[in-house]
Amino acid sequence: SSSTSTGPGSKKLKLGFLLPITDPELLDLGRGFQLAGIAAMNATARIDFTTISSNCDPDLAAAGVKTLAARGVQVIIGELCSGATLAAVQAADAAGVVIISPASTSPRLTNSS
Repeated sequence: SSSTSTGPGSKKLKLGFLLPITDPELLDLGRGFQLAGIAAMNATARIDFTTISSNCDPDLAAAGVKTLAARGVQVIIGELCSGATLAAVQAADAAGVVIISPASTSPRLTNSS
């Protein structure tokens, strides 16, 4: 999809989801985030989103961040597991991308510099 449309303030936000959507234990949560993204996209044509499954795996999460950044994603929501989030944060910092984890609780996430 295009990154711009017509009209004032019409630049699109590229939003990425980095979620364990193939993990059977977290499947419903991952689908919920996807559905929320679809609802947001349908409410306004100014949001593009891409979802990558990382299965709570640190290596997949870091690779997913790199893929999303290469696609021009500006903000990533995820990962949900602390170990994968730690790896994703390092990759996001290197790529200059904002990452928001809605569920990771490791103290290492708030105590790192």
